Amino acid sequence: MITVTGDLTVAAGVTLRLLPGTEVRFTSTDGQASGVDPQRVELIVAGALIAETASPPITFTSAASSPAPSDWYGLRFLPGSNGTLSGTLIQYGVGGVAVDRADVSLLGNTIRRMRGADGPRGLGGPGGMGGPAYGISYTLEGVSLTLQAN
Repeated sequence: MITVTGDLTVAAGVTLRLLPGTEVRFTSTDGQASGVDPQRVELIVAGALIAETASPPITFTSAASSPAPSDWYGLRFLPGSNGTLSGTLIQYGVGGVAVDRADVSLLGNTIRRMRGADGPRGLGGPGGMGGPAYGISYTLEGVSLTLQAN
């Protein structure tokens, strides 16, 4: 188990690879008071994030003893970054996964118990997001998917 207390950035040129069964817990306050939401912890990817497994899942969740939606912010892939999320569980955040002009593969993930209305989100770029044809599986209350052409 890994506990993150402030925004965590995977720097450009760096790859963070998580092993099956890894649980990443985010505190409900951002010790750095930075990022797009200075009150909540974010995982910001400028390099690469590889989190893929068949079982057990790689989990991104709240560190709270009684977790609730919006305890932490979510995963943000910045322009030029890349990654693979496959077989992950993402829960109790605000935004789930945000992809901004990055090359990210999403396959067989569960995104649930989010604040709602802002689950997986994609903004342009070579990576694409879609329904079952793209292998994306998510369960949450209020999914909003916004795609923009470059």
